[in-house]
Amino acid sequence: MSIVAFDSGEFIRSKKSDRGTEVVFHTPLGTGVSIKKEIKGDFQKQYHSSVEKHAKAFKVPTRRYVYSHENLWKEIGHAKTVKICDSVIKDLQKYIDRVFVSYVVIPKETQYIEVGGYGCPIEQKRTPIFLRSIAHMFSYMTAWAYSGRHLRENDAYLIDHFTGEVTTAWRDLSAFPDLKIYPGGDECNELISVADMLAYLTEKKLWDAKMWLKPESVEQVWNSYKFHTEVRFIDEDTLSKIRPFSKELINVVDFLARPMVFVNVTGIGFSRLTGDPRVSVAAYACSLDGAFEGFDKFIDSSKIRDGDIFVYAGEEAKTLANSFKDMFDIQVHSVRELREKVANFF
Repeated sequence: MSIVAFDSGEFIRSKKSDRGTEVVFHTPLGTGVSIKKEIKGDFQKQYHSSVEKHAKAFKVPTRRYVYSHENLWKEIGHAKTVKICDSVIKDLQKYIDRVFVSYVVIPKETQYIEVGGYGCPIEQKRTPIFLRSIAHMFSYMTAWAYSGRHLRENDAYLIDHFTGEVTTAWRDLSAFPDLKIYPGGDECNELISVADMLAYLTEKKLWDAKMWLKPESVEQVWNSYKFHTEVRFIDEDTLSKIRPFSKELINVVDFLARPMVFVNVTGIGFSRLTGDPRVSVAAYACSLDGAFEGFDKFIDSSKIRDGDIFVYAGEEAKTLANSFKDMFDIQVHSVRELREKVANFF
């Protein structure tokens, strides 16, 4: 049995014209990475050793337990981020069985994509707008594309968090028995972090090699690495599977990785929580093989389950945390307490 993690990015090519920079090709670009379940511990140990070594070598200002490529390039720029990510992949390649790459190919003649139709009107979306609209949910679409070739393998799927409307692909995938979704996955799960780095590097390697996005090109840029590379693109024949047929949003609550670490800070939105507090929350979630996200009492109250963790800062957040502790068997910690718990991780 294997564990397969999925994340996604984008492949964009543009040109300069009299009207400025013009996008000539765009597609979501998803990656999956698989390892044998029995070597998970060895993989994780090597991952943490590798990222710590390379982060020190490149003097990354913020020390983290798990790195996304975005965390890196915001602090040290793209050139150094590429070197770190590639070095990490090389350190881990002996543990990786397969790298899977997926993207969408739609002919230029197809100017509109139909969406909706189930409980809502059919809408014609311009193809570029449609492709942008599915980019933020392409992690699970990549998992679905992978499953089409590996349906009988009974693998565990770890998918970076996404939002979007219901599709046939999601209906198919959600029937899988071992499927977990990780909010903040590329910051709190080692294998999803690697999938994130692979998506980033695939785009960059193709750019450096002046290659177009084709199966043979993707295979070529990864040819010198020890893992097998597999490519499957989604085209007009399978487009109906990833086309949202409803306005209904996908409900991921039953698929969330547990325990979830929920964070509420009085007076500060979670997206603005940076530095040591966010790094510590992500590290703690990773140590539990869980995930993390900000908590909004108007949106997220239905997500809490026994065994989860609620992290707070401020009196209002503390009161909210203790209210949920009276209803669920959860742990409650202040941000400061959590920072102390993971201090030895760094």
